[in-house]
Amino acid sequence: MSTHEHLAGVESEAKFSAASPEEQDAEREQTIRELDSIANVHLTELKAIVDPTGPVKLVVEAVMLLMGFKEREAKVWSTARTLVASPSFVARLALLDRDDISPHKAKLLAKYVGMDAFAPANVKLHSTSAHTLCLWFQALHR
Repeated sequence: MSTHEHLAGVESEAKFSAASPEEQDAEREQTIRELDSIANVHLTELKAIVDPTGPVKLVVEAVMLLMGFKEREAKVWSTARTLVASPSFVARLALLDRDDISPHKAKLLAKYVGMDAFAPANVKLHSTSAHTLCLWFQALHR
């Protein structure tokens, strides 16, 4: 892990830890709004992608890790497409809570947040659907 990636994870964790309960509640509400914006059209677009660009693949990989998939499973696009196609995909995302993210998993996910390719503006250049999922992920990870 690079120093930049490590610092991004530490900074993100410190910001949330330092936030007041009201600020934490507001961040949770923002996370829910981001999840609500993931429409079926976004999922249809993602599952139709046969060979994703790097940023698209990174976003789905990070979400899969957050959901509890092993690293090697999360790197397999056919597994990702099957997951996104699942009727329960968004419902499963809604069950995720930042308070349940272990320190080990938070460290693993921080490497994604620190990548330039994972920046929402960059992801949006490759896929509107992945961008929406990236915004949700970023809101949950804060």
